[in-house]
Amino acid sequence: MIASASRRPRRRGGSRGGLLLETLLALGLFVATGSLVLRVMTDCTRAVRRAEGLATAVDCARSIMAEFDAGLRPIGDLGEGDLGELEAPWSELRVEARGRRSDFEGLVLAEVRVFDDVEASRPRFVLRQLLPARGADLDALDAAFEDRFGDALADPFEVEEDFELLESGAGGAS
Repeated sequence: MIASASRRPRRRGGSRGGLLLETLLALGLFVATGSLVLRVMTDCTRAVRRAEGLATAVDCARSIMAEFDAGLRPIGDLGEGDLGELEAPWSELRVEARGRRSDFEGLVLAEVRVFDDVEASRPRFVLRQLLPARGADLDALDAAFEDRFGDALADPFEVEEDFELLESGAGGAS
């Protein structure tokens, strides 16, 4: 074999810079991936807390409405608004109940609103249901409703715009 004189020995200094660059890129990719995973886990934890809060509000509203329906709470209490202190696990919630005469003979349109706390202005959950009047003084209930809400709310039981069905989405093709 003949050795070539034109061959120069390779310098190893250039590969050190490449190795450092690869290490920095790998570290940056690892940090970016870790922060993304942390963000996703934080968002998931928040979503679970919101879902638990909503489930608690739904349970509270359904329980209060069931008490009215079963006759454990008098229908006349619907005119009072705030139901006051509740027992655990709902002691940190504020609940308002209101009702008025419905368009159906012998039925009361009842509404239970559950708020996150005393200062909350927007309810976490609202439950509306028709209940039997069971001999309640409907005139007094209507008067209490008018005194409490007056003309400020034309129809507090009206479905909010967010929940209205769009003409094109309701029903089939015409």
